[in-house]
Amino acid sequence: MLLLGRYQLIREIGRGGMAEVWEARALGDRGFTRRVAVKRLTASGSEMERMFVDEARIASRLHHANVVPVLDFGVAEGVPFQVLEYVDGLDADALQALARARASGIPVACALHVAAEVARGLDHAHQARGDDGELLGIVHRDVSPNNILVAWTGEVKLSDFGIAFARDRGAATEAGTTKGKPCYMAPEQITRGTLDARTDLFALGCVLHALVAGESPMAGEDRMADLLAGKPLPLAADLPDDVREIVARATRRSRSERYEDARGIAAACDEAARARAGGDPRRVFLEWLGTLRPAPAPAAGALDWMFGATPVPVDAPATAPASTEVKAVRPRQNRMRFLVAAAALVAFAGGGAALMARPEGELPLEPVALEALPPAPGPAPVPSPPPPPVETSAAPVAAAAPPPPPPPKRSRPSAAPAGTGFLQISGEVALRKEILVDGRSAGFAPKTLELPVGEHQVALRGEDGTVIGSRRVEIRSWETRSAPARWTPEAPPANEP
Repeated sequence: MLLLGRYQLIREIGRGGMAEVWEARALGDRGFTRRVAVKRLTASGSEMERMFVDEARIASRLHHANVVPVLDFGVAEGVPFQVLEYVDGLDADALQALARARASGIPVACALHVAAEVARGLDHAHQARGDDGELLGIVHRDVSPNNILVAWTGEVKLSDFGIAFARDRGAATEAGTTKGKPCYMAPEQITRGTLDARTDLFALGCVLHALVAGESPMAGEDRMADLLAGKPLPLAADLPDDVREIVARATRRSRSERYEDARGIAAACDEAARARAGGDPRRVFLEWLGTLRPAPAPAAGALDWMFGATPVPVDAPATAPASTEVKAVRPRQNRMRFLVAAAALVAFAGGGAALMARPEGELPLEPVALEALPPAPGPAPVPSPPPPPVETSAAPVAAAAPPPPPPPKRSRPSAAPAGTGFLQISGEVALRKEILVDGRSAGFAPKTLELPVGEHQVALRGEDGTVIGSRRVEIRSWETRSAPARWTPEAPPANEP
């Protein structure tokens, strides 16, 4: 395990153009531990480091249930890192993909609830003040499904203030540069105009549209040009009327025609969500999340311990450790455990008719050969199938039964076929780009690919033949179609990302 100070890195759970994120464990005195996330800078250059430090400074001032807090900051071997709250769940983009794979997408009431929660986090950021009592002027600038985290316990949190604007930000954006994702940018952000809280509300309106209709209303060609020319932003034809009204107002060309602040759009989303949920939208949201959450691995029983068997998870989650391949584990060839187990079975057989119920979810046990043990008094045991051939050593072992055969492997219903895994390539930068896997064309993004387990070189190629993104991706067997590995490439930096 890699250590950063008192933080033990467990597995990498995300990577972007600027940093990598790890699940980690905070270690303290007297056995104290806490599950956290560690975000470590991977980009080089003093400007990148200033941006990374700015992100930590801005987010550390925010203390709200709907914002991922920064708990600590440090430098290890010259590399800065942030310590964040660990959110056990998915980002909104992955949640929507999972929902579409298993059903018909995110229910409208749940999408409205998510938008309302994000709006509350934005309102807290927009109203934050410095030590002098003055507004910090925080504008997130990157409100998008990838930066909205949803915990399995129902919490919704806004994350990644890496490009957020604030009054006292150290790394200022250079003139002529634009930050953010084009499909969620407000007109003033595209034209490099003055930004304020209503810039984030435009992005949140696009997010709500994407959660309900499948994509941002800015995703179509020439949408921004039409909006700047004064044409209304076209919304999905099947968008429900209550959602249409909220999205239309949030995404007006003029900021003065949008919601005045984040509290306004939060109230509108709450009202629409309550009307659809028939009461408490959070309860409906929790119940719906419960239908998507991966089932926990079954616990081992007493006989599993005696045989050294480890139950196989029915559906390995997408967050399985990166350093361990998930596979069925054969019973260990432990002679003492076998003898104890065999003796226990003989005792059962000797006591007459006995029923052994296997707890639901446990691995089935193979019949055990007992011919080498002394017969127990009472009725003869039911004959067992002959044991498989067993290699013997030169030294004889007295009264030792052969090891039991391995239990049959169980397949995970939603797992990819043996030897393959799935990779999802999406995002604005990848849109309509040709995908190259190990130098061969694999279609056009966005797309989910089924690939052999192992490392692959994945790249994107534009219409002019220029390769605009390339990275090594490791595919593992637990990465399924419903919970694939994901690559969302970012735009290449121009002076400053």
